Amino acid sequence: MNARRHVIDIKCDVRQVEDCASCLFHTILFHRTLGKFTFREDKAGHQTIVIGTVGFDDVDCASVDLSYVRCSSPDLKQAVSREVIPFARSLQQDTSNSSAAISLEFYEKRPRGLSVMGHDKLPWEIWLLKFSLAQIDTESDRQRYRHELAPVLSDKMLMVVDAMNRYEYVPKNPHKDQLGLVFDVSFPDVQPYLFRIGRNFEPNTAQSVSKSMGKFLRDALEQ
Repeated sequence: MNARRHVIDIKCDVRQVEDCASCLFHTILFHRTLGKFTFREDKAGHQTIVIGTVGFDDVDCASVDLSYVRCSSPDLKQAVSREVIPFARSLQQDTSNSSAAISLEFYEKRPRGLSVMGHDKLPWEIWLLKFSLAQIDTESDRQRYRHELAPVLSDKMLMVVDAMNRYEYVPKNPHKDQLGLVFDVSFPDVQPYLFRIGRNFEPNTAQSVSKSMGKFLRDALEQ
């Protein structure tokens, strides 16, 4: 399966990386998350799916004059923060970096031969955020970046929405016993498509994400 690849280039102050990544990843996930599934069967044994609702929260960025919408799921918020915050803090601590990348991959599981052999994780959509980092020393320059980045980031969010509105492949809703092959069912309040986040500064990136995702990160950073 060939995964769709989207690259978003962002130039910002290193202190704005956390807001930028959180804003864009939550925007993407808001469109790739459904309510919890409930399966019902009629007397004839026909199965129907009842899809729950997804609440939303308005979030104000701390370093950009911008607000965005995310799923009102504390656990999903934590799942994103668990990867984005260390990524952003690492860049702030190591000021030698002039560029960096972080990616969000959606995948589905496919049986690997016999059931006892486990599953392959096949990506079907990858979003890569490529950061060009500025080291800002003065408060006036920091405020300038704060104001100037807002319309740029808004355009990136609209780009995400436009991509989501295209008629492109997403995995079909599976039967009840195969739900975990397509969706992450570990969240108590929402049901996103299976996803993972990769950070390029990790030495074991190629082991922690799929080969296709790791190659995508490396190739993009070299461009």
